[in-house]
Amino acid sequence: MNEARIACISSSRNARILNLAEELGGLGACRLFPYDSYRETHPYWQTKIVKLLGRSEAAWLRYRDARLQEILQEMTAFRPSKILILNVNMTPEQLAAFRALAEVVLWFVDPVRDVLEEQRAAWGACRVFAYDRESVACLQRQGIAASYCPVGYNRAYAASSSPVQSEWDITFVGSPYRTRLQMLEPLAAAAEARGWQFRAFGPFFEARHIWKRASFRRKWPHLARHLTNGTFSSEEIADIYRRSRICLNLHGNGSTGVNPRTFEILACGAMEIIDARGDYDVLQPGVDVAVFRDVPDLVEIVAWHLSHEAERAAMAAHGHARICEARSMQRCLQQLLGGA
Repeated sequence: MNEARIACISSSRNARILNLAEELGGLGACRLFPYDSYRETHPYWQTKIVKLLGRSEAAWLRYRDARLQEILQEMTAFRPSKILILNVNMTPEQLAAFRALAEVVLWFVDPVRDVLEEQRAAWGACRVFAYDRESVACLQRQGIAASYCPVGYNRAYAASSSPVQSEWDITFVGSPYRTRLQMLEPLAAAAEARGWQFRAFGPFFEARHIWKRASFRRKWPHLARHLTNGTFSSEEIADIYRRSRICLNLHGNGSTGVNPRTFEILACGAMEIIDARGDYDVLQPGVDVAVFRDVPDLVEIVAWHLSHEAERAAMAAHGHARICEARSMQRCLQQLLGGA
């Protein structure tokens, strides 16, 4: 049997977060083709000038077309048997050019709330998956036979058999959406008042700009005292989770389902608290994860679990067992690629 040759078009950020090179490598010969935005691939000053001149869209389209042509040429030489594309951002004609090379699988790992008329036929000619059921329903209403495939945890998060000493009572890892900041600031204040060891990790401000650091401290003074600013690898994040008694997961992208971090936290064997969702995937609220409705509710849930160690540990164990096999990245990729 010939070995599968899998080509994957993804942003560098998603490829890094999902550990795609290693995970896809377990299914056959794999090559990643980075496809990043204009803003991410050009100097800050250049993007600002283009924006001021009102030429952002034209610059983006020129960059997109040139980059996709480069990828097409490189992929032709690679000769893939399957092509996985995360978050499509190309014209129907460009997508057709990739379909001429091999079977194309589209995987939406961000919410889909609308589909342009000219995209329907092109997307419908591919195998299509979305990470949340709302997006699946949206695609199906447009006549696209989409299926549900959540973003599973990659192998960096698999729980270690070695016990780890807890360093923090509660931690948060993520990006600084305003809705998250509005929850983290009072939580940090409550942690100070109650003597909890609280820490937040993520790219909360651009450290190279001194004024942004000062602005952040002025707006979010309690949170700033408990913040480690920066970006972190999957391995570093997994280590944070394993050293935490409670991990907080705050959603912020408009979906009512659970995000990939839900599975990553549980895969590490940590206890998880999340904001209320409309869809919990395979998880049972109150058994696998704790759920809160507002900030006062969150503070009380944290306090209760920190004072009830046996119940906290039991919930962590329940959640880990629930997703350990069902939501690994390998299982998700096998669903997407049909065993490759």
